[in-house]
Amino acid sequence: MKRDFGLSDTKVGLLLGVSFALFYATLGIPAGYLADRTNRKNLMASGIALWSLMTAIGGIAQNYWQLFLARIGVGVGEATLSPAAYSLLADLFPKERLASALSVYSVGIYIGSGLAYLAGGKILDWVKDLPPIRLSFGGQIFNWQLVLIAVGLPGLLIAWGVALLHEPQRKHYLPLTEKIPIIHLFVSLRNLLCTFITFRRLCVASSFFTVVSYAFSSWAPAAMMRVWHTDLKTTSIFMGLLMMIGAPTGVLLGGYWSDKGKNAGQNSVKAILLVVTAAGLIPIMIVLPFLKTGLFGMMAFVPVVLLLSAPVGVTAAFVQHLVPADLRGLASASLLLCQNLLGLGLGPVLVALLTDYYFGKPEAVMQSLSIVSIAMLTIALMLFVKVALSDPKNLSNTDSLLRLD
Repeated sequence: MKRDFGLSDTKVGLLLGVSFALFYATLGIPAGYLADRTNRKNLMASGIALWSLMTAIGGIAQNYWQLFLARIGVGVGEATLSPAAYSLLADLFPKERLASALSVYSVGIYIGSGLAYLAGGKILDWVKDLPPIRLSFGGQIFNWQLVLIAVGLPGLLIAWGVALLHEPQRKHYLPLTEKIPIIHLFVSLRNLLCTFITFRRLCVASSFFTVVSYAFSSWAPAAMMRVWHTDLKTTSIFMGLLMMIGAPTGVLLGGYWSDKGKNAGQNSVKAILLVVTAAGLIPIMIVLPFLKTGLFGMMAFVPVVLLLSAPVGVTAAFVQHLVPADLRGLASASLLLCQNLLGLGLGPVLVALLTDYYFGKPEAVMQSLSIVSIAMLTIALMLFVKVALSDPKNLSNTDSLLRLD
């Protein structure tokens, strides 16, 4: 991509982060609002169809800005999924099992990421020697773009399958007066943010944590090849297996730990897990740049992925237990807005900026990743501690619904 479109690390970082995050995050708010009021499975199916199609369109992009716009389209489609899915699952599972249920759902993200490394690496290996394909209407498709087409189009079949799912009955849902939906959306959002102090703190804390997740997933493969000189095949296989095995293990362990014991389903337990994961990551990120061989480096990547993935389902369940049932979709979208504007918007770009403009050499990417991670994790840890020390009443599940009309 850098070769064919003449890109710097910073432009790649913007492509990985800002282009996707801006619309993925902001459009999640109306998507969450719709998830609280419309058929959730149809909303998810429409989003999957859109992002699959836009992924394939990225495979025929002829320049950086066309690819940038295609990434925006992917973000628009993906904005519909998680708010609707979180709300739907909260109506299917009791609170004592919700963290585990949402963790199982979140495993799909990492299995997909792992398949992307494995399948994408394999397809690249197959097509690496192919010349550009000339299009009849002008332009050309480079070999790496065939990966986008190959993984994008099958998503249309998945969208059809999601449309066939069962839509569960909503729990504790109160019909609201919505004479002017856009005004009601802003009233709902205002009441959500003003009423739940712990929710605001959780959103900000998890956003700084998410910066590290996106920075790592975006630049870990490049760091392996530049610093430890692993080849593309080894990097693809290792990162694929790490995402398909290590990350799901972390997600499921996080959900299991939160849902076991006499305090199962309580947000106080979830808050402790968030503190432990942030604290555990900091020393690993400190030593990462000092590891000079691929063997030790890949061994260090394993606990990094376990700890980065453990809070995913737990945080989602935390929010579902923290707000009234008729605000679950909107609250989930607000969480994702914070996480992705800060996490996805800054994570890939901050590492690239340090590499390009501070160190001035591509092989310094591991140092950049370490610096960004330590700074973000330190802030996240302090905020998670504040959440854990909140008044127990602010951490408890609320069954009293706010009337917003």
